[in-house]
Order: sequence, then C-alpha cells, then structure tokens
Amino acid sequence: MMPEPVICDTTPAAMTTLPYYTADDIRKALPMPAAIEVMRAAFRALHAGAVTMPVRLGMNTPNGLCLFMPAHIQNGGLGQKVVTVFPGNPANGLPTIHAIILLLDPANGQPKALLEGTYLTALRTGAVTGLATDLLANPQARVLTIFGAGGQAAHQIEAVCAVRPIEAVRIISRSHSAAQLATKLAKSDPTRRYIAHTTDNASASEAAVREADVIVCCTTSRQPLFDGAWVRAGTHVNAVGAYMPLMREVDATLLNRAVVTVDDRAAALHEAGDLLIPIADGTWSADKIVADLSQLAAESVQLPYDPQRITFFKSDGLAVEDIAAAQAVMAAVLH
Repeated sequence: MMPEPVICDTTPAAMTTLPYYTADDIRKALPMPAAIEVMRAAFRALHAGAVTMPVRLGMNTPNGLCLFMPAHIQNGGLGQKVVTVFPGNPANGLPTIHAIILLLDPANGQPKALLEGTYLTALRTGAVTGLATDLLANPQARVLTIFGAGGQAAHQIEAVCAVRPIEAVRIISRSHSAAQLATKLAKSDPTRRYIAHTTDNASASEAAVREADVIVCCTTSRQPLFDGAWVRAGTHVNAVGAYMPLMREVDATLLNRAVVTVDDRAAALHEAGDLLIPIADGTWSADKIVADLSQLAAESVQLPYDPQRITFFKSDGLAVEDIAAAQAVMAAVLH
C-alpha cells in the first residue's frame, strides 16, 4: 500500500513564519553593480544548460494581464515570480505593475521566502541592461538617451552609468515625468547633466537620438519611438519596455542597420513585438539575430568592439533573472 502523501502545512500560523523581504531589504542587499554581476552569472548558467525555464505563461483577465514565470538554477535557486499588469490601476491610486517572488528549497520543494517583486523586477531589468551595455557598448560612451520616465527608468539609468563613464543623460517622455525624474536624479547625482523634455518636442528627440552613445527604450509604446536612421554609427540601443507582440519601440530601419542580440531567442520570438512585427511584414528576418545574451556572457560568441557598428539588445525579461536576484538577496541578508 502506498503511504499517504504529506501535505504542506499552509495554515495561517505556518505561512506567517515565511520570511518576507521588502523593497528596502532588496535595495540594501543588492546594489546595482552587484546585481549586474549576478545577472552575468545567471546568463552563464543559462548558457551552460544549468537552468530549467519554461517560456512564461501569460493570462489575460478583464482588467489586466497576469504573468507566471518559474525557473530552476542548478546549485542555485528554485521559484516563481507572479507579475500583474493592470493599466487602469493609476486611476485608483495603485501602481500599474505588482509582483511577488516565491523561493522554494531545491532539495525538498518547501517554501523558503517571499520577496517584493516590483522593485526586484526593476532592479534586475536594469542590471540586464547594464550587462548588455557592458558587453556591447562603446567603452567610452558618455551620452545616454532614455525614452520613458516610469518606474523602470531610474534603474536603467543607474545600470548604464555603472558600466560606462556617462556624463549626460537625456530623458524623454510623453509627460512632465521626465523633468521630475531629471530633477530628482540631479539632486542625488550632481556629477552628471540631466536634460529632460517631452515627446512633443520632435526636434529635441531627434537631436537626443543623434547625439547618444547609448539609447534605452523603456516604454509600452505600440509605435517606434524614433527613426532608426537617426542612430549614429557606434551607438548601442537597449529595448526593454515592450513585452507583448503588439508593442514596439524600434523600427525595422534600426534592426537592419544593427547587430541584433536578445536575452533569449525562444522568448523573443514568442512575444517581442519589436521583432515579431517586422518579421510578419517582411521587413526583417529572425535569422539576423546574431547572439543571445547568454552566449555573450559566456564568451562563446564574441563581438569585438567596432566604432562603426550599431548594436541592438532586445530584453524580454526572463524568470532566471528574478530567481538569481532573489537568491542573491537571501544570501546577502543571511550572510
């Protein structure tokens, strides 16, 4: 006779003993330079075949989108992130995005900890941008232009500045949030110039693109944010905002001029509108993807710096990033 299964104790008393790490805990435990190195190790593990990670599951509801993102890193972490994107939330005084991460014990499946996921998502997304920029951008890049001034923007700026000697940051958004972010960053970091304007100022947007050494696109746009012909030789572009097949931040002109890299081909060709839309209309081809970030991090594909080359990195966001970052937070807190 088979033994009766032992069911996990999920009573309120048992669950309240589960450690919970807040955004402030995460901020203290994992500063951006350390987070970038955690992402480097995570992508090397992915390249080595040491990661089990299904393509994330998306579920639409009447009010928003739910995403479920599990991953297992051998000799590392096991867990899942749940993230929701509800566009109507700001009208009710709530953030558009909520997220939480559950870490499990790889040895026995027992729940180990919960982590606030909204801040951690912004941190690890910025860290991946920092890693891609470190691997692909001009070593002397000094001007950063970023489209978008939402919750991710400050982390994107911090990450690029952590790996390149950025002297000027141009922030572009549809609203006055760009000016607010520029003012805030200038107070905390007076060593750099922060210039902001809205997308209504078309000439300023064009100039910001033409003068940039690094460009970050961090919006939920459904139309390209700028003409790819404006991007000058030697520029590196990170597209991190569009996360659904109908979203798009860059045009086919840019893709056809650039060396195109992605965080993961399967994920990118499943949901990255930046790539799927030009593939569908025949203006670009998926076989032009040169490398995954895991190949670059592991140096199995090497792209020596060329001052005339434009590079493009498409980030979709992978569960391995969340679990690696969450595991690093736990290790730092418990150390």
